[in-house]
Amino acid sequence: YSEEQLQRYRLIKSLYDKGMGYRKISVYLNDRGILTENGSKWGVTGNYVYSVLKRFKEREERLKFRKKKYQPIRSKM
Repeated sequence: YSEEQLQRYRLIKSLYDKGMGYRKISVYLNDRGILTENGSKWGVTGNYVYSVLKRFKEREERLKFRKKKYQPIRSKM
């Protein structure tokens, strides 16, 4: 992720952790002129906010597997 994407994620995550719902976060971001990565508004349903949180979590899970060191399995032949 770029630094801008990480800042956007951290803001969304902090608002979510404080108890704001996806729709309220969308309104908050739109009111402050913070746009999505594509340069559009966040919508009214909160789907974009949900996607940002979900994709970041999925990415972290994938990176755990990529960084993990596996022991080779050798046959007894």
